[in-house]
Amino acid sequence: CGSNLQVIAVAGQVEDLLPTFDPPDDLVDATGWALVGCAMHALLLTPQSEQRAFAALVRLQPRFSHARLRAFVHVLENFSGTIRGASAPSPPPSISLSDLIEGPDPDLVFIASILAGHLTENEGNVAAALGHLQRALDLCRTGDGPWMEANLHSQMANLQAQNGQAREAASHALIAIPTLERLHSVDTELMIAVLALNDLADGNLDRAAERIDSLLWRPQQGQAWPGGSVIGNVRAELELARGDIDGGLAAYTDTITLLREWQPPGVLVIPEFEPWILYPESVRLAAYVVHGRVDAARSFRDDLVTRTLSVLRGDYDFMDFPIAGTILFAIGMWEVAAGDARAGAELVALGRRFGYNQTMPSVAWSHAERLIDPVILARALEGLAGLDATQLRDRAQGLAAEL
Repeated sequence: CGSNLQVIAVAGQVEDLLPTFDPPDDLVDATGWALVGCAMHALLLTPQSEQRAFAALVRLQPRFSHARLRAFVHVLENFSGTIRGASAPSPPPSISLSDLIEGPDPDLVFIASILAGHLTENEGNVAAALGHLQRALDLCRTGDGPWMEANLHSQMANLQAQNGQAREAASHALIAIPTLERLHSVDTELMIAVLALNDLADGNLDRAAERIDSLLWRPQQGQAWPGGSVIGNVRAELELARGDIDGGLAAYTDTITLLREWQPPGVLVIPEFEPWILYPESVRLAAYVVHGRVDAARSFRDDLVTRTLSVLRGDYDFMDFPIAGTILFAIGMWEVAAGDARAGAELVALGRRFGYNQTMPSVAWSHAERLIDPVILARALEGLAGLDATQLRDRAQGLAAEL
């Protein structure tokens, strides 16, 4: 419960068994929900591969009794049609769900809103993602089970944190944690980390330290993130907040090393391009800049620059706007401090328009406002006004090629 990697690790084996399985009536809905987990991940993460789980869902759909399950299959059918017509291996655009979201069927609206939240976040529109998830929360009902509401609150917490709204994120995390705890969800650790980050934002460093220490004693779930990785970034920010700059920066490097060496079962990992590695690498670079160690970060800047074009092109995976935006923000901050200040300001502005992930204090937007000439930053933001996602991506590729 709560771990994409757990689903990915077993999805292939499930797809080997269930697509030809003819379940009895009392197991048909349970079979459908298992297939939904596999089909959802396959359509979002490997959209142009063979969709065996989805095909099985379509075959079993007439037998499903649960209205939400039937709605899920209908929405995934919409996904599949959009993907088949796409020219590149990427998830469907969020706009492809508009008709379902605006339709009269509350079950379709509910499921489409959840998926639209994922898609709009990836497109860099966190505000729209929050709106979609809030709509889903409003439509949540008792029959959906305790996990659904808790899962939606945990997603809201993550998005609010990503948007730099630590207090709002913590309010959703507090609602989600009791249910996630009862279900032994790996998301519990992420929610406790959200609370610790809010403590940091409030200046309550001792309370943040207590929450971080409590995570060290939690049992590790199978195929969850490696021990220490969830709290590694938060601990780094705690040390930075305490004034231990060397210790905080070293903690980021320790976490990055841990993640680069980790091999999740059943998942092909390309360390240079995995989002869970690119993000702390970007935050580390920004942390060096905002804490006055820019000269020591040249190699980190250069290392990220060599990968930026590949990330923006989606050479190894579909392009994730918030992750790419965080890379652009971090490189831009370095350029502002030690390179081309105007190019840096435009990179930072692009990061903002990409919906970059502001969860960690070292990449707070306030740092950009503090370090960049306000006139230059305003012009950079104005220069991007009105550009759509494709145009922003083209602009970012052009700037990255010049670095």
